[in-house]
Amino acid sequence: MNLGVHVIREKALTVLVTSFFVLFVVMLPRYTDTAKAWFMLLILMALGYLVLNFKLVKETSLLERMLFAVIILNFLWIAFSFYINGEPGRGASFVWGRHFYFLFLIPLFFMFRKVEIPDKIIMLALLASVFVSLIDILVDLFQGVDHRLQGMNPNAFGPIQLCLSGILLFYFIEKPGTLLRWLALAGFVLGIANVVFSKSRSTWITLTVLGILFAIYLARSQPVWKK
Repeated sequence: MNLGVHVIREKALTVLVTSFFVLFVVMLPRYTDTAKAWFMLLILMALGYLVLNFKLVKETSLLERMLFAVIILNFLWIAFSFYINGEPGRGASFVWGRHFYFLFLIPLFFMFRKVEIPDKIIMLALLASVFVSLIDILVDLFQGVDHRLQGMNPNAFGPIQLCLSGILLFYFIEKPGTLLRWLALAGFVLGIANVVFSKSRSTWITLTVLGILFAIYLARSQPVWKK
């Protein structure tokens, strides 16, 4: 009986974590406020998991503990710098609305060590994300609405779209001979289209530079340690 309850809990945790993660990834570029809700649920679950399994901290390696220390010290330094300089401008929103959430990388580390999301699901979530973004942009353009207004930043989330495209490109390179490989390539193309539509010149320049470096990387035979 206890074994059955344990299995149900394990599966429920896996389903919830995977669902929240997928919804966050799909919503993030174009529906940021909705994505934040899923992210909050995800980090609260991670925090609860770590509290209930705090003994896992003792099982970490020295390198992992050093990483946790760097994350904590980084935030403390940012907060200290903000307050020692008289709380300038809109700094509070950056400290507590952005940098603070980097601390949750620690509980997320433990939860994702427990719940391993398959590569297939991650790749399909990324593909759905760029597809939803492109459709949303095209709808805005068809309606005569400035599609850049959907993002909270002037870059219209061009950097996020570029990151998603890069991950999909590596899925394409590392998944030879499978249907997922070609789906990843299609997602990469859609993601690049989103980058173009973002009208973020800094992102365009970044894309150009990365494209040149990546072409050089692929054209030359490199030792494994350099790669």
